[in-house]
Amino acid sequence: MKQLAIMKNVGIGMRDMHRPGLWFTAYTSENSASLQILDWKKAGKLIQETGIYDVKKFEGQPCWVEIEGGIVRYIGPWKL
Repeated sequence: MKQLAIMKNVGIGMRDMHRPGLWFTAYTSENSASLQILDWKKAGKLIQETGIYDVKKFEGQPCWVEIEGGIVRYIGPWKL
């Protein structure tokens, strides 16, 4: 099921994936959130699609996620 989420706690760096990436917590409601980690290729696509070049400005931005079997997966940025 496709659902709108809000990006919070945005960061960029190595984290625990041993290579650079972008991460954020996708909040689908006040009490439901999921950590999302994008590799460099997906992070670059997100930056190009949104035109947001300072990752701190992703804080509070809406995005689409897919929820399937309790798994939350980032789909893409919200667009008009």
